[in-house]
Amino acid sequence: MKKWLWLIKGSTLLLLGGCLLINSTQHLSKDTTAPGREESPGTTLPSLDEAKEPIPVPSEKPVPPALSYYEAGRQLKELFPSHLKPLVIRGRMPLLLHDLNRDDNPEGFSLGIAGKDLKRSEINQLSDYSRLFKEENKAVTFYLLFFGNNQGKLFRKQTIYLGKWHVYASFRKIQLEKNRSTPIVITVSFQTLEGTERELMVFNDASGVPLYRTPLKDTLSAKSLLEDIDGDGILDLFILEKGMEEGTGYETFLTWYRWNGRNFVETRSKNVVRNLRTFLADVKEYLLAGKIHELISFSLDPKLVKRQMKLGLDETRILADSLGLDVAAFTELSEIREVIFPEILEDPFTAQDERGSSFHLHFRIVDKSGISHIGDTLLYMLRNPFGERQFIFYPD
Repeated sequence: MKKWLWLIKGSTLLLLGGCLLINSTQHLSKDTTAPGREESPGTTLPSLDEAKEPIPVPSEKPVPPALSYYEAGRQLKELFPSHLKPLVIRGRMPLLLHDLNRDDNPEGFSLGIAGKDLKRSEINQLSDYSRLFKEENKAVTFYLLFFGNNQGKLFRKQTIYLGKWHVYASFRKIQLEKNRSTPIVITVSFQTLEGTERELMVFNDASGVPLYRTPLKDTLSAKSLLEDIDGDGILDLFILEKGMEEGTGYETFLTWYRWNGRNFVETRSKNVVRNLRTFLADVKEYLLAGKIHELISFSLDPKLVKRQMKLGLDETRILADSLGLDVAAFTELSEIREVIFPEILEDPFTAQDERGSSFHLHFRIVDKSGISHIGDTLLYMLRNPFGERQFIFYPD
């Protein structure tokens, strides 16, 4: 009987031990392999957060790094033809970068000079104005070099002859149209005994061949301006030339050239001295006739007049202020007997600002009693002298 009791107890213990062993094994397996569970210490399996991180995908078109001035200069030194040397002024190489074909890889412009025997010290002196007065200094041949860009690697494409010069002045890039990156204007300037001469070139693509090219001079008798004078967002070429004209004296001729997509073409031309004399003669007639309203419309800035009227000023006060006359005395004038303007023999416009060019005009008005009234005003030739008005008075 006791044996049977011992056998029954032993079997029960074995069965219980097996069940515990099976449950323990299943529990351990579930903890280490089931998703969503925390890792056990020492495990190398990734966590759920790490497993859900997106795998980075490379972009289809990697953006090349920007070509810096230093890197461009380093490359260009190795690319210069053997018969030329890079121009270096005060330790820097004149260098311009611009993306002409809009591929995010800018093309390069640089200046080279002919002369294998030129020393570095001699090259550095090429911007010294005193070279013009030393007979031993010979003219140096200059070139504009154009470099293409292949994914950040420059290569020489064009070499453009600029002529022989004694003194280098400047090297500039100008955007031709306000809202477009191309075309661009490249100018290279040189000092002369008479003033400055510029080579102007327009580039429209990465071929390195100028779409348009012209020389410009800035001397005592000629001046060239590259600016948007009519406000259409495109640069204009504005030329002032002085010369003798019969019956007038020393005249200034204005010529306006507009860009037509291929070149600068002459649009209009005007005189300065002759037209200014006519303008002052008309002003005199208006004053003598007492035509205040007509004179304001003819000789003042309409925007300024509108602002002054909003402030409550009457026409007589507005005109007196603009002509630099004593307001009280001018208001009391019932009759003007004489108006004396200075004789204009040459272009008097010397000062420049955002409105245009100007000078101080002093004149005299004589009333019926013989009393003189002195006017002192600014007389402007407008920035765009080819518009509705060429000249206006403006209060100083």
